Amino acid sequence: MVLILASIILSASPGPGAAAVPLRYCVVTIVESATDGKLQAKIDYGQDATTPNSKVLDDKGKALEFETEQQMLNWMNSEGWDFISVFNKPGEPGPGTHFLMRKKLKH
Repeated sequence: MVLILASIILSASPGPGAAAVPLRYCVVTIVESATDGKLQAKIDYGQDATTPNSKVLDDKGKALEFETEQQMLNWMNSEGWDFISVFNKPGEPGPGTHFLMRKKLKH
């Protein structure tokens, strides 16, 4: 995983003489609710390991729930985030549940 992230970051580096575009990366993890089966997204911006992942909140501070992963990706895109890749952490079964995203920051 580190190799993949390093290659993505290196490939995003501007060439000589090009202006660097400031980017922010995050990993969105999909978690299914045990009660109603809806999906919640937790975002890791690179905070330290003792800080839990932040839930995706609406403008009123309520945790957003999604019906599908695609619905979450569309919402993140509407907030200015671009999808990079999907992956599982080592030892996790099944389809990818972690989404690498990036956002161009305004100067």
